[in-house]
Amino acid sequence: MATKKKNRLSKDARMREKKRKQRAREALMVDQPAPPGVLAPPERDAVSSPQAIPAKTTADDAATDKYVLKVKSNRRKLVNKRLDESAAILTQCHNLASEMETFRSRSELRAEIDSAGLRAVEQQTSRHEKLILTQGKLIAEDHESCEKNAKHLEDKLNQQGAVIQRLEENMKELKELLKSSSE
Repeated sequence: MATKKKNRLSKDARMREKKRKQRAREALMVDQPAPPGVLAPPERDAVSSPQAIPAKTTADDAATDKYVLKVKSNRRKLVNKRLDESAAILTQCHNLASEMETFRSRSELRAEIDSAGLRAVEQQTSRHEKLILTQGKLIAEDHESCEKNAKHLEDKLNQQGAVIQRLEENMKELKELLKSSSE
């Protein structure tokens, strides 16, 4: 339906253009003298009818008009084709731009997620390092206290060993005294 309307409009436009050119040619023929060396067209009245025009001139004009219309039609087709190609390229550019924007936003989001994950890992690592250092200090303190306790216990054992030795010596003396007293 739209193509029929378009064809009808273009046909009307062609007819108007043809009539306008015809009037312009007639005005030129009446108003201007022929250049030197060129045969002048037959004189016509302003109100002359199309039948008064020689057949050859009408055929030439019709061929010229047909050629001009064909050239204009071809130009119009070429312009429309180029407009369609430009529109397709523009659409592709818009699509690429939107894809690039989507990719950019996704990559920025990935970068944010990666940086957030990296920050979380760094925080966990620093927490673990602090815990390890704290536990290392506690272990070192426990080790020192264990060594002190071991020395203290060793000293006590040595003291008790000395006491036990004295007690043994005292018991020997007592046994000897008991033997000597019983004799």
